[in-house]
Amino acid sequence: MSNPSKLASLQSLLQEKNDEIERLREQLAGNEAASEFKQELHQTLSRAVNIGYWEWDEIANKSAYFSEEMAAIMGMSLESLYEQYQCEEDYFRFVHTDDLQRYIDNLGAILHPDHPRGSAHKFHYRIIRPNGEVRHLLELEYGKQVEDGVITRTYGAIQDITDIEESTRLLEESEQRYSALFSKLPLGVMEQDWSEIKMRVDRLRSEGVDDFIEYFQQNPLVLKELAGTIIISSVNDRLMEIYGAGSIDDFIDSEEDTSDWWDDEWANLYASEIAGLAGSEKISFSEATETRMDGSEFYVRLITSLVKGDEDSWQRILTIIEDVTERKKYEVDLIEARNIAEEASKAKTEFLSNMSHELRTPLNAILGFSQLFEYDMSLGEQRQSRARAINNAGKHLLNLIDEILDLSRVEAGNIELSMEPVRLGPVIKASVSWVAEMAKGRGISIEFDPGVYSGVMVEADAGRLKQVFLNLLSNAVKYNCENGKISIDYQLDEQGIARISITDTGIGISPDQLDDLFKPFNRLGAEFMGIEGTGIGLVITKRLVELMQGELKVDSKPGQGSTFTVQFQTIQGYRDGIEVSNAAEVEIDSSVINRPDILVAEDNLANQVLMEAQLEALGYSADFADDGLEALELWKTGNYQLLLTDIRMPKMNGNELIRQIRVEELSTAPIPIIAVTANAMESDTKQCLEAGANDVLSKPFTLEALKQMLEKWSPLQGKSV
Repeated sequence: MSNPSKLASLQSLLQEKNDEIERLREQLAGNEAASEFKQELHQTLSRAVNIGYWEWDEIANKSAYFSEEMAAIMGMSLESLYEQYQCEEDYFRFVHTDDLQRYIDNLGAILHPDHPRGSAHKFHYRIIRPNGEVRHLLELEYGKQVEDGVITRTYGAIQDITDIEESTRLLEESEQRYSALFSKLPLGVMEQDWSEIKMRVDRLRSEGVDDFIEYFQQNPLVLKELAGTIIISSVNDRLMEIYGAGSIDDFIDSEEDTSDWWDDEWANLYASEIAGLAGSEKISFSEATETRMDGSEFYVRLITSLVKGDEDSWQRILTIIEDVTERKKYEVDLIEARNIAEEASKAKTEFLSNMSHELRTPLNAILGFSQLFEYDMSLGEQRQSRARAINNAGKHLLNLIDEILDLSRVEAGNIELSMEPVRLGPVIKASVSWVAEMAKGRGISIEFDPGVYSGVMVEADAGRLKQVFLNLLSNAVKYNCENGKISIDYQLDEQGIARISITDTGIGISPDQLDDLFKPFNRLGAEFMGIEGTGIGLVITKRLVELMQGELKVDSKPGQGSTFTVQFQTIQGYRDGIEVSNAAEVEIDSSVINRPDILVAEDNLANQVLMEAQLEALGYSADFADDGLEALELWKTGNYQLLLTDIRMPKMNGNELIRQIRVEELSTAPIPIIAVTANAMESDTKQCLEAGANDVLSKPFTLEALKQMLEKWSPLQGKSV
């Protein structure tokens, strides 16, 4: 029989052994899992940084181990790598031919007796993959030493650094281009280190300073101190040429001591530059007066910016400097020339305004009285005919004055237009009526059908549009042949473009003269044909058409006649336009009707007499004042309901009279005031309206124009101010 206690002891011992074996198994499994994890981690990191590992048996001269990552770097499978790389010489065929000797020289370095044991040897070379692709490798090699001092194994790693090398190459090329540009640029270039200023800017920001210009203006000594911390890193050749410096050191020495050149201008410039660099754009533009090495002054334009990558440190600040001394001189000359031109233009405008006033004032009396004589039925036919001749001559002279003034406005670009929807038919009809008598005198017929223009509207200045057609029609009469014909044709295309053609049967224009047709004062020989004119009417007409967004074209055949075509874009959707009425006959009524109390301020005696006769002919009466002061006193003591005032008067001019009345009548109903002036410039009209006039009547004016103005503003005619 067996011993039970001994058996139990054996069983207990066996259980302990089994438990120990199980623990060892668990420990082994854990170690295997940890090893697999480390191996997987090792492989992941190796792939991430393109690193492969190897081990070499130096005694047998064959591989001991290649990693999967090394095979991937070589561009082949691990199996192929083992097959093709069995001895040291086999690897030579993978190495780039230009790098083979360097590779061989570095390969033996780890085995050299003088090489520090335990330290790695690092070198760089290129390989050519089986597919012909060139890769840059960085190799690290270690040696394992045995007790007798012989290295039996080497091991190491290779890293694919192709991307790093490419980036380095591109960076070097960029730096080379930058250096070449820096040195050869035709502008002065300076690179500086502003890191001390950047630290101060950051500190000020942390203290709540946002407006650096204001801060440095209030703390100029701080700014001067900071300017002294700027370090000049480099300058190009052009900069030294600009400053007349013999060397970089000479230039840097001249800039080093801020006390030598610091002033308020530079303080403002540096404050502005710091604010610009601290802003979102990281750039500053400025101009300054600089001093060359020889002490002469010149003017520069500065562009200061941060080099990309140095936004946080300001260690590289690039300043481009351009010598703009000559340009500044040209600018000064240009400004001076412009001022002279403006003064000349102003003098010309004043001269034209004065001449217009001086010519229009006597013309007002000539035209006014001649028109009154025309309407005076008590005079014989012969005297009325002479009065008409005087009136026509005066109108011609007035037209010449207006053309010269219009030309001056065109040349100065001072023509002001009041653009609004205008009915085309009434404007052309009124223009035809104006030239009808002149055409009749030469036996010229005018073919015009107002019906085709029904509802046709254009965007234009009504007065200027009428001037365009009057000029074209009067030319068609003047340059036509006796008993000729004028036809006015109308076309409307699908785009809504209205074309009005005025065709005459006159002498025509030769092709070589067409280019000179719109040149001022060039009458193309008409001055030798006894035809009245100045040669500027068509120039003004063409410009007016263009200002109203239209177009004027001409077609002519010598001996057959000419066609002038005006085209405008029509307006759709308007039911009512601007009616341009014909010049109606004025009925003279010797009886007095609804006479409002009118005050007239006029210093010219002839014009006083004329105005009195005109008002009387229209059924009005008035009191007269010889100057503005007298008119103001009469207005204060009287109960006038309308004021007609000249502008140029002694003691107090018309504009000042209007202003005085407007100030003093604040508590009463305002009186209608009509400025009657021989100043025909648009600026003069504007001044009258700005002074407080309700309307402007330009001298010389017709009886019809005066009648319409009185009916418009006379309180007894139901008009309100």
